[in-house]
Amino acid sequence: MTRTQPKTPPWKCGPPGSLSSAVAGGFVAGIAAAVALILTRVVLALGAIALLLRLFSPWHAPVRVIVEREVLTSLKVAAHPFVGARVYRPELDLPVVLLAFNVVLVFSIATGVLFALVARGLSRMATCAVALAFGFVVWICDMLILSPSPATVIEAVPSGLALAFTFLWYERRLALRGRSGGRRRDLARAQH
Repeated sequence: MTRTQPKTPPWKCGPPGSLSSAVAGGFVAGIAAAVALILTRVVLALGAIALLLRLFSPWHAPVRVIVEREVLTSLKVAAHPFVGARVYRPELDLPVVLLAFNVVLVFSIATGVLFALVARGLSRMATCAVALAFGFVVWICDMLILSPSPATVIEAVPSGLALAFTFLWYERRLALRGRSGGRRRDLARAQH
């Protein structure tokens, strides 16, 4: 005789604009913002490397040293409050890199949920405007808490836009899924 546990229904979030859909959308948007933030940091570091190589190429620039300093530091800088100056060491320190990724992910998810609670129910244009302003507020908090560099203002725009667009995409998916018949039937009705 085996005992079976009753199946619980899968979690479903509410309609667009509801508190549960905002939290879920903010979670997803926070992950997208974290990816955008990390990619922006790497691209900026690679751009700095290209500039330095262009400037110092006749003098045989130390490519390996530049790559280690710029790219690895940009990947580790979010762990600065926890490990201090260890993030500025030029070698690959995998525990610090993983800690920095986790810090960026947690910080971005928390800000994504806060953003979603502020932006739920707004129009597309208002959501994008709030996202840019929210991105700069997050940048100031990030600068004060995580990365003590004012140069990270460049990262606020792609991260804020990724946050907004992902949240809008998520809310739109909920709206399309909530309609009876689904999106294909709605598109077929619109064509006739």
